[in-house]
Amino acid sequence: MMSRYRSTSSEDGIINSKCRHSRSAQIYNDRNLISSRRNSFYHLAMNVYQACEVMMIYRNDSLSLSDNDQIVIKQKQNNDDRTIIVYKGYLKNEEISTRKTKRISSSSSSSSLLVEKKESSSSQQENVQERHETKKSNDSPKVENEDNIVSQFHRKLTKQTTNDNDNSGNLFQSLLSILQNGLRRMEQHEPLPPRYEGNVEDFVVIFLGIKDESNFNRSIVNFVKMFNNIEELNSFVNTLKFERIILIISLSLAESIKDLSRFDSVYILSNNITWKNDHFNIRGNFSNLESISDKIKDECLIENQFFSIQFVSTNETSKQSFCYSQLLKETLLKKDNESNLKKDFIDFSRFHYNNNHIELNLIDEFEQDFTIKKSVWWYTRNCFIRKMLNRALRTEEIDILYKMRWFIQELNNQIKENYFSATVFRIHHYSFDQFKKFKEHNSNDLLSFGTFLDCTLNEPSLIKNIDGMQTIIFRITTTVGIEIEQLRYSDSKTEVLLPFDNVYRIESIEENNHDDHHWWNINLTNISRENQQFKEIIKEMREEIEGPVVLIQLGKLLLSNNDYSHVDYLARLLFNDGSLKNNPTLLASLAAVHHLLGSVDNRQNNYRAARLQFEQSLKIFLTFISEDNQILSATYNNIGSMYYQEDQHEQAIIYHQKALQCQLKSSSPDIEAIATYSGNIGAVYLDQGKYDQALLHYKRSLQILQQSIPSGESQSIAMIYDRIASVYWRMDKPAEALPFYQQALQLELKYLPENDHKISVSYFNLSTAYAKLNQLDDAIDCAEKSVQQLLKSVPPDHPEVKENTDQLEGLRRRKWLQQLYE
Repeated sequence: MMSRYRSTSSEDGIINSKCRHSRSAQIYNDRNLISSRRNSFYHLAMNVYQACEVMMIYRNDSLSLSDNDQIVIKQKQNNDDRTIIVYKGYLKNEEISTRKTKRISSSSSSSSLLVEKKESSSSQQENVQERHETKKSNDSPKVENEDNIVSQFHRKLTKQTTNDNDNSGNLFQSLLSILQNGLRRMEQHEPLPPRYEGNVEDFVVIFLGIKDESNFNRSIVNFVKMFNNIEELNSFVNTLKFERIILIISLSLAESIKDLSRFDSVYILSNNITWKNDHFNIRGNFSNLESISDKIKDECLIENQFFSIQFVSTNETSKQSFCYSQLLKETLLKKDNESNLKKDFIDFSRFHYNNNHIELNLIDEFEQDFTIKKSVWWYTRNCFIRKMLNRALRTEEIDILYKMRWFIQELNNQIKENYFSATVFRIHHYSFDQFKKFKEHNSNDLLSFGTFLDCTLNEPSLIKNIDGMQTIIFRITTTVGIEIEQLRYSDSKTEVLLPFDNVYRIESIEENNHDDHHWWNINLTNISRENQQFKEIIKEMREEIEGPVVLIQLGKLLLSNNDYSHVDYLARLLFNDGSLKNNPTLLASLAAVHHLLGSVDNRQNNYRAARLQFEQSLKIFLTFISEDNQILSATYNNIGSMYYQEDQHEQAIIYHQKALQCQLKSSSPDIEAIATYSGNIGAVYLDQGKYDQALLHYKRSLQILQQSIPSGESQSIAMIYDRIASVYWRMDKPAEALPFYQQALQLELKYLPENDHKISVSYFNLSTAYAKLNQLDDAIDCAEKSVQQLLKSVPPDHPEVKENTDQLEGLRRRKWLQQLYE
């Protein structure tokens, strides 16, 4: 499993991890990163009891533990109709149970079930009371003195960085929190394909069957592709997701394309002006590329009509979308001094306009002449900046937005730097389906635009209706904006520009009719981002994704929106393009993002993918720190955990040993981490059946915990006692196991809530251990206490009560039979 990280309230912090396998010895566990593997339970039972019929009951009828699903595995005796309980307990939806694990875990905050392979009996006729049905706690140990340990780690890191503006502590503190708490709502993902070079604008022009495109004006559309056959064209088009596709095609192939609806515009290059096709996408026949270029230029001028609008009301779906959009804007506007953002933006632009000499000249001009006072001037110029930004704001493609965030910040700042108060207007046309979204909202709902909004100072007097479209006039009363008549590029007609992070309240939606013209007025008022209603709406998600470094915050935001693929894509892009080279803080944040991705894969039981993410994190760390640095112990530990889940035990031990050695070689080792890693190694050895080695490492872990905790007692130590007992039980040494089960129970009675389910499980374990030693009075006493304890957390008619009671009655029958034949 992925490591369990610790966070601290101190100003600086650094990564530390605790990782527990969710298998046999159950040092491994993280309550937020577990999901069930039910099929393995059936596989387990069939393997252990080869000659017996095995049944698995899956139900969710529990009451007090209603957030859990119950699993009961029973074995039918071949010689009669009786059944015995092979396994029973609860499975949380978010918990990982693997083939060789055991134990019910329950606490005030979570209740979990982990199943361990049970030792097969030499005889089916063996009394059921002698079968050791172990049901025990496997909660992760609680970390004592977290703040001091993390602070020690931070001091290690800060000695190795030369960046004066290093935010490593806060960076990792933020990361640790998100890893410890987990990320919700993750879905399966597919990797994003690399971005085509030059594909950063709204439009793509495709030539089909045309040999020479040199006369096409590349200043209009940058991304141009040429194909000679329809199959290649179709394959390429299938890879496009956001682009508006313009097809320029020879007449000879025009009739061969069956589906023209996938293209936004089709231009026929032909001298045969008599050929006609009534398809709505065909713009006509043209004899030369120059005339087509002029038409496409006019078509591209409407690009700024394409932008998103987010609403929020009581509808939770709209709230999620609204919050994501607002926090994306906040993140992009967040200042970070860790890198040269202007240089990153210019390098990104040059790469994608590499074959466009017109735009390359403009990029050179921008690099030399730009000042913040000219942000509006450059934005209103029809060049690479406006084209890229319009695409990025429309599609929310994170790699373009991330590279352009410096210009977004400069433009937003210029718009906001002067006082402005006015009512401005924006006319827009929507399809009837799109307009339904407006009609679903009421006064006092909030709205925001996904762009820098161009407006006029005067209300439109001439309203043109468009067939199939609904006309809307936004009437916006705002105190944030800028008149740009003296600031805009000479060809621009824009009068007022509003910042893209403005939020508006809907005052009213009014229908209007005049002289056969029909339109709607939507009256909006700008509100402050400090508005209490707005702050309450985004509070939860804002706290979830908060981070001191933009890259970390952006990654967390995308993951909160189920956008794993874009996080992975962005992280790999940044590592490969070298923009973070020689910057330890940003490289560390990039490594942390891969930890986030690994945690997501792990939660989906995709252990190989998780391991690859953790290995990528390690690769990045090794670019600026040595391989035995204490900081890397967490990463080594995570990789070892994933190898363990993949049943690659030798590799698991290698990486857990590396994690351990990183701590042992440190001048200020993390004692708790050493105890954890020793326990992890013990868990692997136990799974391999190497019980002596498992005991050695578990007992080391126990000694360290006893020395590091002043009282020598804790719930963590109780868990280690239980693990040691489980090893002895597997070695068929119940007498040696018994005292460790007793000590585990004593600590649980001291540190757990009075009604905790784990206590019932511990009594049950003791009962079966006593029974194995034929100490039936003690076995019956513990079985009775197990039932009594269980009734504190579940109702009397709960199935588990009956099952425990049946076991108790079996013990009583066994004692009666012994007394009868003495």
